[in-house]
Amino acid sequence: MRFRSLAVAGLVWLSVASVGQSQVIEIRPKKPPNETPLPRPEPAIPVIKSSPPEGVPLKTIVEIEILALEIQGDPISQNWGKLFEESGATIRIRNGRAAKIGITEKVRGSLRSVTASGLLDRDGALSFGAVSFHLNEPERVKEWINELKTYGAQGAPNGKPMWGLSRTQFAVVNEQMTRPLTVVTTGKSLLELVAALQDEAELPVRLTIASQTWLKDSSHDRPTTVDVAGFSTGTGLAIALNEIGIGLRPTRTAAGSIEYEVLPLEQLSDPWPMGWEPLAETSRDRITPELFKFGVVGFEKSPLSEVLAAIATEAKTPIVIDIRRCLAKKIDVHTVTVSSPSKRTAWALVMSQCVRQAGLHNSYRQDEAGRGFVLVAPFEAKVTKPE
Repeated sequence: MRFRSLAVAGLVWLSVASVGQSQVIEIRPKKPPNETPLPRPEPAIPVIKSSPPEGVPLKTIVEIEILALEIQGDPISQNWGKLFEESGATIRIRNGRAAKIGITEKVRGSLRSVTASGLLDRDGALSFGAVSFHLNEPERVKEWINELKTYGAQGAPNGKPMWGLSRTQFAVVNEQMTRPLTVVTTGKSLLELVAALQDEAELPVRLTIASQTWLKDSSHDRPTTVDVAGFSTGTGLAIALNEIGIGLRPTRTAAGSIEYEVLPLEQLSDPWPMGWEPLAETSRDRITPELFKFGVVGFEKSPLSEVLAAIATEAKTPIVIDIRRCLAKKIDVHTVTVSSPSKRTAWALVMSQCVRQAGLHNSYRQDEAGRGFVLVAPFEAKVTKPE
């Protein structure tokens, strides 16, 4: 499908060549060309309400409180005490009636004290609230104690909402991810892209061991093809990496600094997203205004990818197709064809109808800088993560 355009007296005429026929599309702008455009609306990037302590002190002392209903002569609590001492923590056993379980910390100068209070039940299990242990799990206990020594009461960042970052840490990440993406991603392998991000963008990106192992499969080591010029760094990288099955996430190091891990998506539950949902009160015609212009549109049995590319060009709006997930659902956007009867309508409606014909779903997104675009992918039900 090919489009030709000619501007005459404020009108845009588009000639569509499809299936041997030539049709005319008329688009009338909703606003005068000289009207000042509205500023971009803000995307719905979550706000971190609490702000845990920043950085890691030079020395951390971990104290374990075992709260037991019976203290004297209780062999189970004594066995727990021995296990925690072997793991490098100090132990205190006291009566657990009306006691509060959980993990707290205090920082004084270069010394941090972490206190974990756990309740010992009658079956011998020790619960600290969010985590619990049994005596036959010594390695898991040691790993947890090491985590407390490294990260304090805040815990390791992996798997936590907003990557376990504090408010100040996320502000740093958001500023970096909102910058325009200056590195060209098209045609680069993962190794080349990581090197360019480190050298050209000076972004602290780290290729994990899992990614290096994943790349040993020759089918994974392929260049990106998607063009993400014009996007902010976070969304642009998420789109480019997603094509080859890779994701990016921020993480805080033991030293308190921020770096970005690159991991296979199959091993990553919380990748940086391909754009953010708009605020609920923001109308879609403010996010992608050109998509809501009207014209007479019609075509028969054209490949979905060509239709969406033409709409993106004429409506000056990026339309991103998650081809990787489409192929996983056995939907090839290059071969599946769609049709739209000739009628006066908006680009947005034509796009949605064609996407649904192919068994896909389109959603409106914004990058970190507020740029609006459309993401086309198989439908997935939302999963609300606990905060």
